[in-house]
Amino acid sequence: MRKGSLALLLIIVVLVSGCLGGTSQTDTASSSPLTTGTPEESPDFSIIYPENPIVENLSMDEGGPLLDNIYSPTAIQRGNLTIEYDGSTIRGRYDFVLSNVSENVIYLALTGVPDDPDVLRLNLTIEGVPVDLSRLSGGRIFFEEAFGRPITRSYLTVYEIRFNSSRKDLRGEIKYSLKYPVFLDLPEQYAGSPLTWWDIGAEPVGLNMTYSLPEGYTLVVPGFGAFNGSGTLSGENLLQLLFGSFINDGPVVVKKVPAAGINVTVYIPNGQYSPRYWEYLEDIIKLSVETYVNVTGLRPFGDIHLAVNPDFMGSFMIHGTNSVVIGERRGIELIVRKRTGSIPHELAHIWFAGYADFKYFNEGFASYLQSLAMRRIIPARFNTYLELNEKFVVEYGRSISIHDAMSENLLDLRNRNVSTVLYTKGAFTLRSLQFVLGDETFYRGLHEALIRCHGTECGLTDLEGIFENVSGEDLDWFFSEWFNSTLLPDYTVENLTVTNESGSYRLVFKLVDRSNFTMPVQVRVVTENAKFVDMTVRVENGLGSADITLEAKPVMIVIDPNEWIANVNRKFEVDGIEVEVN
Repeated sequence: MRKGSLALLLIIVVLVSGCLGGTSQTDTASSSPLTTGTPEESPDFSIIYPENPIVENLSMDEGGPLLDNIYSPTAIQRGNLTIEYDGSTIRGRYDFVLSNVSENVIYLALTGVPDDPDVLRLNLTIEGVPVDLSRLSGGRIFFEEAFGRPITRSYLTVYEIRFNSSRKDLRGEIKYSLKYPVFLDLPEQYAGSPLTWWDIGAEPVGLNMTYSLPEGYTLVVPGFGAFNGSGTLSGENLLQLLFGSFINDGPVVVKKVPAAGINVTVYIPNGQYSPRYWEYLEDIIKLSVETYVNVTGLRPFGDIHLAVNPDFMGSFMIHGTNSVVIGERRGIELIVRKRTGSIPHELAHIWFAGYADFKYFNEGFASYLQSLAMRRIIPARFNTYLELNEKFVVEYGRSISIHDAMSENLLDLRNRNVSTVLYTKGAFTLRSLQFVLGDETFYRGLHEALIRCHGTECGLTDLEGIFENVSGEDLDWFFSEWFNSTLLPDYTVENLTVTNESGSYRLVFKLVDRSNFTMPVQVRVVTENAKFVDMTVRVENGLGSADITLEAKPVMIVIDPNEWIANVNRKFEVDGIEVEVN
């Protein structure tokens, strides 16, 4: 999955409202102007067409290696993009330069819709040589459902373009027309941005863009702003940020919200905006950002951009940037009431994916931070929130280990088992590590992980080393159990005795884990006078002992009352004492 694009598949008390118009904006890291031109003849460049070109229909699993060519590129690109929109069709031109192309091959991804093949029409020229796509081989992946629900049928085709050339840089041109908006249900179904629907397999390092819109339309580019009319934009991350862009038929409300020293700018199409629900949305944003700054001790960016995109149903953070897109066609009321967790989750990716990168385990980190924010956002329902997440882990999270899920192609996130392991079990595993190390040490570990892995990719081995260095403990046992195993703790109580000793009660029992984990476990003993006592039992290789003296007779034992551990839940009775494993 490509960082600037499909990596997004598999990312708010001064209020300023109104419609922003503008003619230009350049970010602080803008690229220099690009001079392009294609010669009429290219004696040292030629396309190599296969004798028998085949565009093979592939499943998502089969198409993974092909997509890796697009989304894990070895080349870089920079260019000039011009788009003109007339209210129904975008007509665009992209003049580009490709550098560091390996093995004399580049890849082009295009999106199509079977019942309207003219949604995207495209002509590609490289070094003055037109590329005949009908003579190229490639693969086509069809999409008919996402996350178990039917969607508008579409396909993603990746063409392999092989060539002969002695040039260090390749100059090219794409001219295209796109029926806009013809959007599908989820953004990962098409290549590039919604303004293009095509993508070149090369990492973008700079873009200059000129746009022209009809009167009344607004272009939103997260990280840049909301614009009307005509103008230019320029920046190193602009092409990535276009992935979250959209054109709205009407004004866009822009709100600015300071939170913990970070300025959050929110873009909401006027049709999705509600003054009443904006107050709730603002609280969610502020509580999330404040929580993340407090626990990580880090502000990854001075500003964050959050766009509510009416053409998407999914939500994502634009990898390596400070921008988040929340897709919602029905208005922010639905975000607040039905999709409360989507805001804190995608904002958490600003830290884990925007600032530091742990590859697919970014989802575990984001889900963990999300849970911390949810504790403040829905305090009365937080335990229910944890219980529901634990239920998903027990039901879907035991077929594959976190380590193995990290190795899977990200398209497998559509598989509920894989997504549950990386998101929900990953978050619970971090929560368990927090319980093992204590809040202060664990949060120092989060801070160190962000610092150490800023600007680079880290894996589970790096993560283990970071927390071992911070804590001074050998954590191999923890990472082996939780990251390399498909098991979950499965607790029961055995050999229980209660004795009355001089007016007090002595409770003794064995805490047995049928999965043989080694973990400290919080145990709560409730007595007949409605009071309780908490203690921590160290379970070593599946066996722990409890011995406690109580003022009143024990009537109930609760294992893991605060949901620190994802384990098998059950209720039973031992010698007249109720036992509840949470």
